[in-house]
Amino acid sequence: VRQLKGAPTRDPEEDVIAIIYSSGTTGTMKGIKVTYKSVVVSDRVFEIIIGNTEKYKFLYVFPFNHIAGLILYYVSLFKGWDMGLIENMNASKLQKALLEFEPNLFAMVPKVFEVMEQKIRVAIREKGVVVEAVINGLLNLCYFLRKNFGINLGKPLFKGIRSKVFGPNIVSVGGGGTKFSGANARFFFSLGLN
Repeated sequence: VRQLKGAPTRDPEEDVIAIIYSSGTTGTMKGIKVTYKSVVVSDRVFEIIIGNTEKYKFLYVFPFNHIAGLILYYVSLFKGWDMGLIENMNASKLQKALLEFEPNLFAMVPKVFEVMEQKIRVAIREKGVVVEAVINGLLNLCYFLRKNFGINLGKPLFKGIRSKVFGPNIVSVGGGGTKFSGANARFFFSLGLN
């Protein structure tokens, strides 16, 4: 083993923990430096969003060669969470994993959540015009109460919907690669999810 000698690090927090060589979302290949500090900051952001959870089950579907995937992997390891992984993901494998693994947290590209919302809305629409109107009214009420008063009425009201789609333990969902549309984020927020 040969020891490499060089200038000491000026700021240890900026030391690189990994370099991802990927085109990411831009289509241009590049090396992306992941620092220790970025992992620590990401961990703090998770705590702000979902709290300091001792034991969580996280269904992990982002690729490791994507910055969001690598950071979420490190954060999950640091927190000691159980992780579920899906190989060669498709819609049926995702649905099976959600219902069998029963995660507390699931994160994916926002397009998947748009498709999930569409499917939920179609299932609601099939129950008839009156049921659809009542559920849409309740979604609006849940959004208003949660946004303005912090009352999460969607959590008990829409437990059945959340359980059928994400499994019984889901608490939080997240997106990466791009941001959620306002309407899509509002829908899942109204269902009682963080």
